[in-house]
Amino acid sequence: MISGVVIISSPQWYPLQAVLESIAPVCDEIIINVDISNDNILSSVSNITSKINNPHISFVESKWLWTSKDQGQELARQTNLAIERATNPWIISVQADEVLHQDEHKRLLEY
Repeated sequence: MISGVVIISSPQWYPLQAVLESIAPVCDEIIINVDISNDNILSSVSNITSKINNPHISFVESKWLWTSKDQGQELARQTNLAIERATNPWIISVQADEVLHQDEHKRLLEY
């Protein structure tokens, strides 16, 4: 059982549909952390997720703190918020600009 975790603050900048399609075949659930300080992000991301063949997609709606001194720490914090929601013992965490190659699906499921 695998949970997929993705964080996204600006869906128009990233190939989110391709990212989700790349992990959906191996994930029993997908948790997406969206930056709600970005106007209309939830509706934009929901539009994209409606095209994905995975019935278990949920959202973490979080206000991201881009004013923090180290924005890398904010990305880690937001990733951890999504991971906390995962219900499976295995987690695949991908950034919004990463895709999982389809040739890796079988091997991941074997593990």
